[in-house]
Amino acid sequence: MRKERSNIKLYSWRKQVDEALFQHSIAIPVRLCKRWRLPTGNKVEVKIKLKGKQYKGRVEAAKVKESGRVRNIPRLVLADPLQLELKQIFLASYVRSLERMLSRLSKTDIENTIPFAEFLDIEYDYRKKTFFFYPVYCQKVLYPEIFKFLTGSPALNRCHDELLNKKDEVHFRPWTSRELCENEIMPKDAIYLLIDKKHKKLYVGQSARESLKKLSESHPTISDWDSYLYFVLPKGLSKHLSAIEMILIKTLAYLLKNKRIGNTKNISEYALANDQINTRNKL
Repeated sequence: MRKERSNIKLYSWRKQVDEALFQHSIAIPVRLCKRWRLPTGNKVEVKIKLKGKQYKGRVEAAKVKESGRVRNIPRLVLADPLQLELKQIFLASYVRSLERMLSRLSKTDIENTIPFAEFLDIEYDYRKKTFFFYPVYCQKVLYPEIFKFLTGSPALNRCHDELLNKKDEVHFRPWTSRELCENEIMPKDAIYLLIDKKHKKLYVGQSARESLKKLSESHPTISDWDSYLYFVLPKGLSKHLSAIEMILIKTLAYLLKNKRIGNTKNISEYALANDQINTRNKL
């Protein structure tokens, strides 16, 4: 039997987890703004605490048209790191929200087809300008580690944005261990970085030419790399992939030791491992 939270000192709002939680902001009922002493007109920078970690956030008013009238609805805007953490905590709800958008089902239909509910208790301390998030009744999912890895995938996040008609975002995969690259789904319009911390080397490449799975087997220039990072361009910029790759390589060549350009600032003990570096003054 699940136990309810106890020793609650602040006024708590139990919000059912829905798609809005994964779309960068939470609408706050006006009655709660009065209870929490939140201003409804101005932007307020706040802190958000979840599972011992602290994140940045802000409360602002969003204009919403209802019944022919425009109203200011307060909302709590969530930073990207907190968004990722919430997706991993509420994996079942997040995956269901993607399924709903892909299947074009209504919210009611998807909840009837895949019935469960997860909740987030939200509290606010106006003296400290701090929100406190407490996950409640989290559902277990099959293969949780795979899903957690995928929630940070730029490919999946771009799919999510496209379903929401957000097509101009650049999505990053932060530094990740080489051992995990075989599970990576890297789109063809990505630029990646490989790092070899033992030999102090850095390499820049593009996924249109090489896959991470192939790179994990061998690489002629930086064979002992141990971590990778990459970012996925919006589809509108995909045709400029090679130009953006060359700009990044050449910029790093003026900052790090390399084989082609001598006039470098040498700002680090790391060296750029790329062999092909454009030495002309234009690309």
